[in-house]
Amino acid sequence: MRKLLSSAALLLIQACTTEKPLDNPINDTLIPFPVEQPLSCSFGNLELNDNVVVLAAGGGEGKELDFVIEQKSGNAAKKIDVAVNSIDKPVVLMLGTYNPTIWNIGWTPGTKILAVSVFGYHKQRVSGLPAGTPVLASSHDEGGPCELTALTNNKTGSNEDKQAQQLFNRPIAGFSRVSRGKVSIGAPIAYGVSLVTSNATPLESFREPNTPLAGSAGLEQALKENILRKATLNDVAEWTRLLKQKYAQMHKKPPDIPPYLDNAFMVLKEFVCPAGLYGSHSANFYVAKGVPYPKGDCGHSSIYDFNSMMLECSAGSACGEDILNGRIGAGAMRRMTTINSGPSKPGD
Repeated sequence: MRKLLSSAALLLIQACTTEKPLDNPINDTLIPFPVEQPLSCSFGNLELNDNVVVLAAGGGEGKELDFVIEQKSGNAAKKIDVAVNSIDKPVVLMLGTYNPTIWNIGWTPGTKILAVSVFGYHKQRVSGLPAGTPVLASSHDEGGPCELTALTNNKTGSNEDKQAQQLFNRPIAGFSRVSRGKVSIGAPIAYGVSLVTSNATPLESFREPNTPLAGSAGLEQALKENILRKATLNDVAEWTRLLKQKYAQMHKKPPDIPPYLDNAFMVLKEFVCPAGLYGSHSANFYVAKGVPYPKGDCGHSSIYDFNSMMLECSAGSACGEDILNGRIGAGAMRRMTTINSGPSKPGD
């Protein structure tokens, strides 16, 4: 009996050893997990010698581009040209501003840029660096890992200084203020000195895909595609006539809604407002009968809708302020629709 049991056990062991190993069900379900933002405010394993200095820049705005790099701000992207000169010591950079910005970097021959960190309320990106240069980009809109959203100084104990200590374990050695879309970092650059940059990350590589051109370039594009046409005195006269007619049918006095022709367009087809129509870049849109209301963020623009015979504008615009203060629109059935209150930062 014992011999039979031993034989049975031997057969069982042999069967187990010759059977194909079971697949790991956990491994079969694993797929890549994409992470767009760094999970911590850190460069990871970046090692810096004692002679490396932290140089910072911020406190100003860039020059407006004709495209967008994000959708949240409603603004066209801006570009800040950064010229770095530090031949004696390698540098790491800290850059920051409020609006969506591409920091376009060039440097003098002999300057070594080991890493760049950029901060902003809206999306920030860096162009011009050689491929492989470590970059940490953190913004409020993207849920970035760093608390800093702008750079304005390098005072001891400031948020900027604390951020430098966290990232690089050393204070900011120098701060440069952005002016008119450019900034010089490090030692003064003599007139005529040539700078170099890299084409590994051109400006256009950060452009948001499938979006219209921004600002006036976007309006010009819509004109060429016959989505818009320039508004005329006849359009203004027709608006006034139809407004009077509408309120006459209700036995009411027409409201004071003056039409304007400054940077004015008739909307002929489905239209998406380009980004950046704020302040002096705003427009007056007249939506033709039967045409859908414009989509997107129309900023501080005024919209005269021939379908509803209503003027709609944003709370932050001059038109919106006039309506709120009773200077225009008295007697209208609807006072104002807030499309977007616009940037809260002065000068945007």
